[in-house]
Amino acid sequence: MMLYRIMSEEEYKQTVNNNKFVFKGRYKYFTPYICFVTYRILGTNFANRLLKPEKYTHLLLFEIENNSCKFFDYKGKEWVLDKRKAHNVRIKNLTLVKEIVVT
Repeated sequence: MMLYRIMSEEEYKQTVNNNKFVFKGRYKYFTPYICFVTYRILGTNFANRLLKPEKYTHLLLFEIENNSCKFFDYKGKEWVLDKRKAHNVRIKNLTLVKEIVVT
């Protein structure tokens, strides 16, 4: 299963180095739809990106084991991973799709 997530430089480095999810809060949001990420977050429709552009600098593609989908909750086009369930999800591969330059 392939899921996209956009993250900060700090989260990106920790995720790649440890090959696991890094949590500051309780939830992580993902989507299987790259067009959702590019339109919703990288477009002008996401107010938080305008306030904190440094939080959204790396677009990653997570390839996770198919049986891991049962640990996610689904909210529309977003898949939500709870910190308490994250240890059950196995990352098979991480790919940097795009690095966004903050201006």
